Amino acid sequence: MRKIVYFLVASLALVSCKQQSPDGAQLLKILNDENLSLVVSNNDSVSRYAGPRVDDLMRLVTTEPERLQGAVVADRQVGNAAASLLACGGVSEVHTNYATQSAKRILEQAGVKLVFATEGDKIFNRDSTGQCSMDSTLNGIADHRQGFELLKEKFYNE
Repeated sequence: MRKIVYFLVASLALVSCKQQSPDGAQLLKILNDENLSLVVSNNDSVSRYAGPRVDDLMRLVTTEPERLQGAVVADRQVGNAAASLLACGGVSEVHTNYATQSAKRILEQAGVKLVFATEGDKIFNRDSTGQCSMDSTLNGIADHRQGFELLKEKFYNE
């Protein structure tokens, strides 16, 4: 009997010590505080990325799709390209500082929850002289699967 009680107490202690997965707001805080481009929480693990553009998202969708499936994600800014990749990756929720109207439509059609601080009409390129080339590739595209195919062509032919 004593062994059973010890086992139950030890089990309860382990359960109570299990760390909760951060919510989207906490992920966005991590992203901003650590100057990252992407934070992914899935299956009780949090991954941090600092790659340029949508490079990390493209890599995850093409080589580690299970990492995104059902994940809660924080992304610095979400335009057409990021929205298409996030939807193709099967994320459940996206938190961002900035989202474009077209990204909102893409994610909504894919059933992905989007929480954003600021909304705009485009993602700017690095020089702030025009629209991001990845996003401009997808202007007028509403289907995330079609967007993903166009991005693959652009990504692997640059």
